[in-house]
Amino acid sequence: MFRLLIAALLAIHACGEEVPPIPCGATSEEIDFFYEVAHTFDPVSDKVRDHSYYKMYGMYLMPYRHLPQEHPMKILEIGLGCGMDYGPGASVKLWRTMFPNAEIWEAEYQKQCVDHAKEKGMLGDIHVVVGDQQDKSTVIRWVEESGGNFDVIIDDGGHSNAGILTSFNVLWNTVKPGGVYFIEDMHVGRTPPFNSEGYPVMADVIKSYIDQLIFPNRYADSSVGEFHKMPDDIDFISCQREACVMGKKRKESIRDESQVGIIHGDFSEIDQSAPPMSTTADKITEPNPTAFLDLALDLAQSACHILMGILFGYKIVPMITRVQKPVGN
Repeated sequence: MFRLLIAALLAIHACGEEVPPIPCGATSEEIDFFYEVAHTFDPVSDKVRDHSYYKMYGMYLMPYRHLPQEHPMKILEIGLGCGMDYGPGASVKLWRTMFPNAEIWEAEYQKQCVDHAKEKGMLGDIHVVVGDQQDKSTVIRWVEESGGNFDVIIDDGGHSNAGILTSFNVLWNTVKPGGVYFIEDMHVGRTPPFNSEGYPVMADVIKSYIDQLIFPNRYADSSVGEFHKMPDDIDFISCQREACVMGKKRKESIRDESQVGIIHGDFSEIDQSAPPMSTTADKITEPNPTAFLDLALDLAQSACHILMGILFGYKIVPMITRVQKPVGN
């Protein structure tokens, strides 16, 4: 009981005044930053109003804020928002605020809406292409007009499987190495009118891609479902509620065939004169003066959550989220 009391007292410092507290760490801070900035606009984008897409954008889009000014990002978003109840341009304001030096392109189906937005000065220096993302020739024209070579593509368009797949099959090749491709609102893919006849559900396509990432040396078996060939340069896939993001391999991550022998266990060509790499065991035995303090704060934070849950009925969730760097690095 005494130890619990001490932990609770320590938790006052660890948790601060927020009940329940938010997780700590760089990734969490980026997620929170995106969420908070998005809520400063009127109207608030449905990305954070009706959906929790701030999570994937905080994790995979916010790092682009730290690019040097001489290398600005280039982004394409499909869907200006002409069909939204609050009108077009909500996300445009968000992107321009987040990335003041970025080259921003928007693709929109409704040309009249785009013309009206331009007349009202809502788009500023934003570039816009128009047309139906379900039409391959239209998407190819988008690439020609924009020049392609995007760091980031966001599909928040019509949400039909036909549109998502047609756009992805053309636009993925225009993503730079190391770039990312977001697809929102995938949860509607099995319901009319989004479940396009003759097209697979995009969620099933991504499931097949994930199977190929995990089992790269075999095709998906019958228990996985219909097989869809994954582009060879997909590096990772991360999904959250209703949406996914795919990352393209960086140039340096492309497998060097000269290293195949080493990859498969033939270490004969390794330079034996090179200094040995420190092992995990070496790192564990090295002193870490802050390890006990970090652990104490983590335990105190968890104790705070438990105590607040007991006293005030808050939902108790595990919150030990501090990422420990390897000792010595």
